[in-house]
Amino acid sequence: MQDAHQSSLMNLTIGQKRNLLKGLCGISSVQQDAKLSLMQQILGDDQSDESIEVRIFCLAAMPDPESKKKAWDKIQSGDQAKLSQKEMESTIFGFTQSDQPQLTAKYTDAFFATLHSYFKQSSYELFKTYFFSIMPRKGEITQDMLNKLQAYLVENKPKDDNKKSASSQQAISHNEAAEDSVEEKDKAFQKLIRESIELLERQKKIRDLAMKEEAKAQKM
Repeated sequence: MQDAHQSSLMNLTIGQKRNLLKGLCGISSVQQDAKLSLMQQILGDDQSDESIEVRIFCLAAMPDPESKKKAWDKIQSGDQAKLSQKEMESTIFGFTQSDQPQLTAKYTDAFFATLHSYFKQSSYELFKTYFFSIMPRKGEITQDMLNKLQAYLVENKPKDDNKKSASSQQAISHNEAAEDSVEEKDKAFQKLIRESIELLERQKKIRDLAMKEEAKAQKM
């Protein structure tokens, strides 16, 4: 970087430098070499949790297809066992950062198709981060998006307790407890889905109304 830029950086705190770096990494008008150089200058070989998380964020935020694919693969793969929750969240946050939405739009269908499987393999908090961060909200909210979410709202089948004999109750009690645990998790999943549908429907109504008002104004 030029001396003037280096002097400006010297006046910033480490937290401000990290935030500056995170803001620049998703901007396509800034050359990647310059971002990597700045990353090295600010983070260097620092292996603190904060610097590791910023580095992960920045690599996922780079606005090019290869970086987005690497980030998506990391989010979807078994790397959850290798990364801390904060590191995985940094990958998710970085993935969504871009001034070129078409780079992440290609993953929308896969996002909707894998919601339940991601929920099952993740902690509740990590899934919430994944769900509400990657959920498409920019641009038009389509009925197709809402339909994909509504498809997950499948009612649990009631148990047929009458068919269970008294002698079998003890043998299957452990399985029932496990099933109850799974059902509780599914209820939590469906609750999040319902909340998201309600949110998107409200946003869709507001945007549809705004478009109608704009069309009326143009006719006047």
